[in-house]
Amino acid sequence: MTLLDKLSPEGRRVITVLIIRFVIITVAVILRFIGKFTRDQKNKFWWDGFWILVAWCFNAAAEALMVWSMLLRR
Repeated sequence: MTLLDKLSPEGRRVITVLIIRFVIITVAVILRFIGKFTRDQKNKFWWDGFWILVAWCFNAAAEALMVWSMLLRR
């Protein structure tokens, strides 16, 4: 019996949506940096890229905590 088996169907849907959302956000950030680094410009990484990475890290931490809290809730 896994932790997912203990969840209600609504809890499974929430975790599925969080994982799909995280994948979409990660792909968007990766594509943004691919586009940024393939262009010929002097400053490839500046404050906008830094804040995007900070926001992605905070988002990843928040979603991981949400999934963890849902799996540990009984």
